[in-house]
Amino acid sequence: MNQSQTTDLQVKVTLHDVTKRIPTCQTYKELSEHCRKVCDQNQVPHDWFMRITYLDIDGDKLEVTDDSDLQMAYATALSADFRVKFQIDLPGY
Repeated sequence: MNQSQTTDLQVKVTLHDVTKRIPTCQTYKELSEHCRKVCDQNQVPHDWFMRITYLDIDGDKLEVTDDSDLQMAYATALSADFRVKFQIDLPGY
């Protein structure tokens, strides 16, 4: 999937009750950096383990761990409503 295909996506990240709109990340590393920034802004220790998930069109919670997972999340959004909301999960926090 190229950048022009994802430019119309609305991408958000949620941590607890805080939701932020972020740019459409092209790599998992970029997404992870944006999520870490949201954690930092909410006083989550920088070394705390973070999981990034989203809900697919069936309501299943899927984890994003690499570029392939990220592209699948975007493909799902493009086939539905052009929106994807990533959830930051902090196990044990």
